[in-house]
Amino acid sequence: YESLVNHTPLPPKSVIITFDDGYRDFYLNAFPIIKKYNLRVVSFYVVNYTSYPNYMDWGMLREIHNSGLVDIQSHTLSHFLLTKLPSEEARKEIFESKIILEEGLGKKVNYLAYPYGDYNEEVVTLAREAGYRLAFSTRPGSDLRSSEQLFLKRVTVSGFDTLETFKAKITR
Repeated sequence: YESLVNHTPLPPKSVIITFDDGYRDFYLNAFPIIKKYNLRVVSFYVVNYTSYPNYMDWGMLREIHNSGLVDIQSHTLSHFLLTKLPSEEARKEIFESKIILEEGLGKKVNYLAYPYGDYNEEVVTLAREAGYRLAFSTRPGSDLRSSEQLFLKRVTVSGFDTLETFKAKITR
């Protein structure tokens, strides 16, 4: 965020590692590796998933947050397509997820990942009104421009990617 706003260059080959949804396997598999290598990552969490068995619960969220290695940010309340919801429901998804995470973790939530990367002008306006500084889509790419603070691109990596397909994605 600071680099975008202040137009300061990032170190060469900088990356932001993000995880979406808040699956329990993040806690079981990724978090130990993050700790081992002292990595800093962002986890975009779906707030209403804390009671689902395959997702992290509040105890896990607090533990990874307290590690100082995982920055937990919002992925809305319920992971609905925001562009398909009535305005008030989209507002609730965007605003309340931020409030609940801030209260539950005792931290400021400044970033949002749009569910399915889906957004439109109204959704971007709601994100801005809620006070998010950055919001992430799933549009492929890595160029960051300050004019795109609320619809940043990301390089998606899935379990189907090989080392070769991953390399191709990041060298475009």
